[in-house]
Amino acid sequence: MVSNSENTALRPANGEKIKKGFRRGIEGPVAQTILLVIILIILLLTLLPVLITMIMSVKSSQDIMAYPIWTLPQTGWDFSNYREAFSVLSSPMLNTILIDLISTFVTLLLSCFIAFLFERYDFGGKKTLFFFIFAPMMVPSVILLSPTYIVAGQWLD
Repeated sequence: MVSNSENTALRPANGEKIKKGFRRGIEGPVAQTILLVIILIILLLTLLPVLITMIMSVKSSQDIMAYPIWTLPQTGWDFSNYREAFSVLSSPMLNTILIDLISTFVTLLLSCFIAFLFERYDFGGKKTLFFFIFAPMMVPSVILLSPTYIVAGQWLD
């Protein structure tokens, strides 16, 4: 026996029956095809800068100046650009990785202890301290971009 809610789910709002095999809205094959085409276009537009960057990274300086960005390297694939970049950036990159790993470990360790403290113990000022921990998280990071840019600009001058 079919329940009443299942029976009414197959009918449109005006009460007429839907033909078997006929799908309306976004579930139909035409709508699905259109959605797939739109998604593929968005994917292409999203990956296009990455593709251009990868092509440009293996071009020589002469190829970059002489030919459009869409063309493959005419004088050969030049992987020396990567060698030069890694030779210059290897020390700062290792320094960044080390600092990131240490700060992540310390943050996780302290966060676990603080979370345990907040969960298991009742102490005076718990709600106030909790507010001061979570209040900065409520500020959208986009709002902080302008002050950060100004401070970095003053630092570089």
